[in-house]
This record gives sequence, structure tokens and C-alpha cells, in this order.
Amino acid sequence: LVDASAGGRDGMLRAQLPHHCEHLERRQAPRFPVPADGDTLAVVHTRAEVFLCQLRDLSFLGVGLRLKAAEARLPKGERRLLCEIRRGDLLLQSKIEIHWTHVEDRHECFGGSFIDVSPSAQDRIDRLVTELERNWLRSRLDR
Repeated sequence: LVDASAGGRDGMLRAQLPHHCEHLERRQAPRFPVPADGDTLAVVHTRAEVFLCQLRDLSFLGVGLRLKAAEARLPKGERRLLCEIRRGDLLLQSKIEIHWTHVEDRHECFGGSFIDVSPSAQDRIDRLVTELERNWLRSRLDR
């Protein structure tokens, strides 16, 4: 800390920003961002409609999505959806239970947890999340 009062700043103290910060993850399973590189396709199926989505983030337990079509909305009250995610040659199909929704820039965003996950689907989730975590860690090192 440096006393900045000599410069007429009324006793203010200045401190340099730390070179390294620790972030305590409070989630049971950390979410990792999905790059908007065009390599990932996400689709959700309701009882009546199919929606194209942008996959925003993914964890071992759930997913964050954004409807691609502006003004489109998921049906009210429908909490369980079939979600398909394709990244490269990997295809994941799983049911999700929606926990939250909000509108951002006219697009509905929503997130939920995977439910009734088969062992093969869990393996695909694990592979996707591991790839995203590796990419996220590399991006942090490149800074």
C-alpha cells in the first residue's frame, strides 16, 4: 500500500492489483464456456416444437443454452426436454430438466440439469466437458 495523501487525495491509499487471483468454485460441477466457433450444434425438442440453440456452457451435471431465434420462447410449464448436442463427430442425446430461464437481447436463455442419463450419454458428457475444460485452461494460460 502507498499513502496517496501527499498528492492531495485526502488520505486515500493506493494498492496494486494482484498478479494472480484465486476463484473459489461454489458449484458441485463447474460450468465451462462453449466457444461460438460454429463447431457445436444444439437442438431441444419440446412436445410440439424443435428449437435450434446456441450451447453457452456445459458441466458434468447440466447445460446452459440460448434459443437462436429471437422472440422464440419455450412453452410455458414444459420443464423436461430432449436435448441433442453435436460437436465434431460426437453426438450427445439426453433429457434435461429446466431450472431457470431469462431473456437476453430478445433471445430466451435457459439452463438445466441432465436427467435419466445413460452410461453412454454420461461418457459423451464427460468427453465434451473435459475438452471444454482443457480449452478453457489453455485460454487462461495464453493471457
